[in-house]
Amino acid sequence: MAPSIRNAMRLEGRRRPKVSICIPSYNNGSLIGSAIRSAVDQTFEDIEIIVVDNHSTDDSESVVKSFSDERIRFSKNSENIGMTRNWNRCISMASGEFICLLCADDMYLSKFVERTVSMLETRSSIGFVHCAYETINERGETLGEPSALGSDAIENGLAFFERIMHGNFVLVSGTMFRRDCFEELGLFDEDLEYAPDWEMFARISLHYEVGYVSQPLVCYRVHEGNFTKSLMRSNRLIHEGFKTIDKIVHDVASAPHTFSKEVDPLSLRSDYVMRVMGVRLNCSGSKAMRRSIAEEVFKDRKKVLDLRVTVTFAMSYLGTNTALLSLYPSQLANSMLARISSKVGRMIRGR
Repeated sequence: MAPSIRNAMRLEGRRRPKVSICIPSYNNGSLIGSAIRSAVDQTFEDIEIIVVDNHSTDDSESVVKSFSDERIRFSKNSENIGMTRNWNRCISMASGEFICLLCADDMYLSKFVERTVSMLETRSSIGFVHCAYETINERGETLGEPSALGSDAIENGLAFFERIMHGNFVLVSGTMFRRDCFEELGLFDEDLEYAPDWEMFARISLHYEVGYVSQPLVCYRVHEGNFTKSLMRSNRLIHEGFKTIDKIVHDVASAPHTFSKEVDPLSLRSDYVMRVMGVRLNCSGSKAMRRSIAEEVFKDRKKVLDLRVTVTFAMSYLGTNTALLSLYPSQLANSMLARISSKVGRMIRGR
């Protein structure tokens, strides 16, 4: 479910800032200071900084309160409400015309707000602006080259959607949203735990243009505490990925464009499975991961996947004979297909 931001924010006598920098956090005491400092040090000063702590058990609160900047507002949840709900709570407290989410383990470079706001102000049809980013480790050391997606650009939303629907390439910490998007389309979908940002980017692009700044303006930190890393080590990643795809399919169905009628939900899920198959190389020892993928593939094979993908996937993960039995339970069909498969196998091996 995607709650709405409308009527959720009160200025309480304060002047509305141009930009709200929202920093959701959970047990990031060792890193959140760097995130806040990077927000405070922006060249664009008309900002508010909202930190919402998701019931941390470390020293996060004391780190936040060590900053004396009057633009910083702090709130701590009485219980852990989950990542996505905490993101939405941050946004519900924001009052800026433009809103961004800075994960507590990431950092802005000094011109992030200045550059992204500048592009958003060029025209009201831009829903959000994202930027290139640098990847750093826990010690702040740069890892490899910055991400690069070409030059600065304002992209047609539907063209952007055609790319984002095949997999997320946008860093949420490197994105500035127009407040109107949340008021019109709702907040992050709280049913999604793994990739609510991916679904949000897709949802907005069905209604707005998308801006891109090619200069790296944010540092994405890779470390053992990353939420994504923890999911990668569990079978939840697969189920959450398919759930996100289903939400994006729903977004397409409700979009006010003829384009939406040209998008085949079956193809979206099939494409996702073909990419997920690459995960096998990284989780060959994880029975739980393979089992989760198989569960999703065979949950409703007539509606979920086209036959080509199903056969390829099943043979890759389950082995040829097991796959044929699963896909074609008929004894006669299985016998015939097994003979064909065996003959093809001998031909490939040169026997």
